[in-house]
Parts: sequence; C-alpha cells; structure tokens
Amino acid sequence: MVTAARWIRRHCTTTLLDALHENPDFKIKIGWHSLGGGTAALLTMLREMKQFSSCTCVTFGPAACMTLELAEFRKPFITSTINGYDIVPTLSASSVHNFIYRVHAQRSD
Repeated sequence: MVTAARWIRRHCTTTLLDALHENPDFKIKIGWHSLGGGTAALLTMLREMKQFSSCTCVTFGPAACMTLELAEFRKPFITSTINGYDIVPTLSASSVHNFIYRVHAQRSD
C-alpha cells in the first residue's frame, strides 16, 4: 500500500496540479475501499504539499496500514467506515501478534 501510494503521488501529482490550476475552487478528495482504502489513507501524504493542504480522504473498510500514532495524526482529514465484523480493517501485524500472545498465555494456564 505504501508503494502504491508513492507510485500514485509520483505519477499523478502533475495531473492533479494541472486540474487544480484549471479549477481553483476544486479540492482533492481521495476515496477507495479495502486495500485501496489503505492506499488512499496513505496518499494523504499529498497534504505535505501546499497545493494539496486541503486534501481529504474517505475510505470504506480500509486495510490496516499505519501506526496508531500516524492514524491519530491523520484523523482530522481521513474518514473511515468499517463494518464491525470486517476482518480486513482489523487485521494487522499488531493484532496478529496480540492474538498469538493470548493463545500462548491461555495454553500456559
């Protein structure tokens, strides 16, 4: 997802800048679902450029793709909708680690 977000930034920034120049009232809104949702959330890195400082993101069931600290930092401009039983947004290296730890702890008891 990080590689995809970087690729999109590298290959699409000029086109987006041209579109903003032609339509100065437009704002960039990024949206995707599942793995693309994680990529979209990461693509808010565009906000680092002055021209994209108002860029926002809406995702549906995004894959876990960032640390809690990064997610908290980006919370004001990313909106995510998750079905409570959807495994894709909740499955991360950290959640797998916690699960394995709990299984081992239960076996020890």
